[in-house]
Amino acid sequence: TSTGIDVTGTATMDGLTVDGTGTLSTIGNGTQQIRTYVDADEVSLLTEGSARLDLWTGGNRTMRLDANGDISFYEDTGSTAELFWDASAESLGIGTTLPDGGLDIEKTVNTAWSSSLRANDFLQISNPSTTSGAYSGIELIATGTGSAGAAEIVCIDSGSGSGDLAFSTRNGSTWGEKVRITAAGSVGIGTEIPETNLHVKGGSDMGIRIESTNDGYASLQFGDADDTVRGGITYNNADDSLQLRGYNNATRATIDSSGNLLVGQSSTTIPGIGNTTAGISIRGTDGS
Repeated sequence: TSTGIDVTGTATMDGLTVDGTGTLSTIGNGTQQIRTYVDADEVSLLTEGSARLDLWTGGNRTMRLDANGDISFYEDTGSTAELFWDASAESLGIGTTLPDGGLDIEKTVNTAWSSSLRANDFLQISNPSTTSGAYSGIELIATGTGSAGAAEIVCIDSGSGSGDLAFSTRNGSTWGEKVRITAAGSVGIGTEIPETNLHVKGGSDMGIRIESTNDGYASLQFGDADDTVRGGITYNNADDSLQLRGYNNATRATIDSSGNLLVGQSSTTIPGIGNTTAGISIRGTDGS
């Protein structure tokens, strides 16, 4: 007719050209399932109702678009969705279709890490630069504008082909590195060049605090490869005593809550320095 053609049977053609704005519709199961829409600046592939759209290549499903906006990308056999966008939760899952958080990466690795198992890395961020001092990192912004609080985790090339891991924070416009783990495994807090396994550097007032429950122990322990705890310094919060522990972690000396130094014993009625077993004591000036 003057407005076009209507084929009620099957049309076989060598080619089809749609000139200008047009819509190509496919009817399935008695209802319209998919339409291709073309105009001057848009090409759209549309499904109707709750119909989903699957993309197949090489005989396998590679991608699925659900009517609710979810998007799935499949592994090489086309049976399992390994990259999944949850539209309603605005979350991305890699290795899971139930992402927990904005980005959830799940991967089963049943062996210990080694340099030959790099393919098991969960997330890799790399910088192809070969310049000494080049780095790759992750920046965490605490505000929407990014002009105030922020933190950064950076892997820095030390120039020898190995990398230091640095943790920095920003207050306003001022960045400052707070912790560094060197390629050799040393940890520096307040210093970029730790001179021992753990190096803490700061201002005039420095300290390390070890806290326990009100009736627990706070300890600094020493050991070796054969005996993990051979000695240490322990504070007993139950009786407020400080214990010096020797071989096999046995208590050798105690400063009790009254300030008495007890050598080889856990309690005494003699003030000052005492060892009742050896019969040695230092008494107060009042003769008690």
